[in-house]
Amino acid sequence: MDNTGQELGLTTKRTQLLKYMTFLMLALLLSLFISASLGAADLPLSTTAAVFLSRLPFLSRVVDTTRVESAAEVILLQIRLPRIVLAMVVGAALATAGVIFQALFRNPMADSWIIGVSPGAALGATIAIVFKIGHGMIGLSVLSLFAFMGAM
Repeated sequence: MDNTGQELGLTTKRTQLLKYMTFLMLALLLSLFISASLGAADLPLSTTAAVFLSRLPFLSRVVDTTRVESAAEVILLQIRLPRIVLAMVVGAALATAGVIFQALFRNPMADSWIIGVSPGAALGATIAIVFKIGHGMIGLSVLSLFAFMGAM
């Protein structure tokens, strides 16, 4: 017997994985554009795309931003984009933490509620609220610090 069937199977799996990852990346980019265009100041999707694409070095000469208001550019680049990127980073961090929990306990059902991390964080936050412990120190919320300590 030859190994062509196994090789084809491996290649098919890689191709499927590549297609799946490409689809997910396109969905992520689409959600970035849509979430950047929605808000208190509704900006057209064309304006959002023009502002973002004009910042790419190889597309800056092709994209026409003469009709884009400077206020729209400020809203997109200084307010919405940092929040969207932060949301993506936090989502990736939470997903990574979930995978680490599942690998650490060798249990695909392991999550923060089963292990007791979430109730501990809730207890820490409750203690900070009930005892009216300060609102902030060193730029950090004391409530968040107590929740973190409770989770540990």
